[in-house]
Amino acid sequence: ARFAGTVSLPSAANDWVLSYSSGARIASLANLGTGSATMYVYTNLDNSTAINSNPLMASSPSYFMLVNTTTVIPLQAIDPEGDVLVYDLVAPQVAAGSNVTYATGYSATAPLGTGGTATINSTNNTLTLNSPTAGTFAIGLRVREYRNSVLVGEYIREFTLAVMPGTGTGITIPAPTTTTNFTYYT
Repeated sequence: ARFAGTVSLPSAANDWVLSYSSGARIASLANLGTGSATMYVYTNLDNSTAINSNPLMASSPSYFMLVNTTTVIPLQAIDPEGDVLVYDLVAPQVAAGSNVTYATGYSATAPLGTGGTATINSTNNTLTLNSPTAGTFAIGLRVREYRNSVLVGEYIREFTLAVMPGTGTGITIPAPTTTTNFTYYT
C-alpha cells in the first residue's frame, strides 16, 4: 500500500518522529522468528535550522528472484534539499526501539542467512541480493540524510523479497541516467 499526505509541523524541532505500526506483517517470512507479526516503520526529521523533507525512494520494493541468482537493485532515493544520503541494512522493527527476532542463522546484515548475500555498494548506491534458499524474507533498509556532515533525518523502509526455486540468470535493474522530467513528492 502507498500512503501520501501533507503534514504541516507546528514548530521547528530537531526530534520529530513520524511512525506507523501494523499487525499485518507476512506470517511466513523465513528469516523472522516468533513475535515478529507487527511491523513498525518510522522517520526522524530535523527542521530546527532549515526546511527539511525526507528523501523519497523511487521504487516500491517487493522483489522476486530465483535461488542462487544475483539481483542488483538501484537505491534511488531523491532528497529535495540535496542532502547526502547514506544507506545501510538494519533489522526491521516491531515497535519503537524494538527489533524483530530473527530465526536462527539470520540477522540484519545477513537477512538471507548463511551463504546469502545482501550488500550495499555505497559508491553506486545499489543493493546486491543472492539467496541460497527459497522463501520470503524481510529486509530492513535505513536511509540517513546529512547536511553539511550533520544528521538531519533518517527513515526505515522494510520490504519483502520472494526467492523462488528454479534456474536462471540474475538481473540488474538499471537506474535512470537522468532525473530530468521527474516529478518529486516529499
